[in-house]
Amino acid sequence: MSSVINHYSMRQCGAYAHYQRAKSMSMNTELNTITSTLDELASRITALVETQGAAMPPDTYTELVAAERTIGTLLRRLNRVAGRIS
Repeated sequence: MSSVINHYSMRQCGAYAHYQRAKSMSMNTELNTITSTLDELASRITALVETQGAAMPPDTYTELVAAERTIGTLLRRLNRVAGRIS
């Protein structure tokens, strides 16, 4: 019951809007951190494929390229979500 009262009282004093903005900023910050990490991972996979791809077994090369593409797709989706939040 106290959470309902707290939620209601937050709305009454205008703190609810501040809470929602902080929550949105927090989610945006978290998404930025995730996308940054994935971008770094994609760069590392790309560098690995470009520098050592010729010496790799074909199935390993294929899997790494597929992983790189999957991360790229994931990055585009996360960036779309982040754009909707801000």
